[in-house]
Amino acid sequence: METWIQSLPQGLGFSRELAAGKETAQQRREALAALCAGFAYTLHQPLDKVQAYIALHCDEKLTLTSLADAIGFSSAYLCDLFRKKCGIQLFSFIKQVRLGMACHLLRTTSLPGNVVSQRVGYEDNSHFCREFKHARGVTPNAYRQAAAGADPQEF
Repeated sequence: METWIQSLPQGLGFSRELAAGKETAQQRREALAALCAGFAYTLHQPLDKVQAYIALHCDEKLTLTSLADAIGFSSAYLCDLFRKKCGIQLFSFIKQVRLGMACHLLRTTSLPGNVVSQRVGYEDNSHFCREFKHARGVTPNAYRQAAAGADPQEF
């Protein structure tokens, strides 16, 4: 089954300013909103709002309470509804968003891996590397090297 990350169009709104950390808040919101457009898991408006919130705030510490408060649901109801309607656990979705953004930054910037991990919400770089390797089968640096020598449509 193809994930939403794999189905996203190439070149989503991440400008060089965004990648270099010189973006304005508005540029960042616009770039991440472009990423949100690829979700399309559900037509359930509150869940669409949660998905957009996750993408816009993925570099922050996201808690179940903060997500539930953002749409006015209880934590338990949000988890259950998200799993039933989207077919994926809420925190698995958060991980997919973060790793998808990390892949984009690794392909399109020369930012060091530890900066990429921080930009996508991982406080611990070694944890990010383990998660990345588990999800993609290669380390972030190996992914960057493979992406540098490959056809852009492959990544």
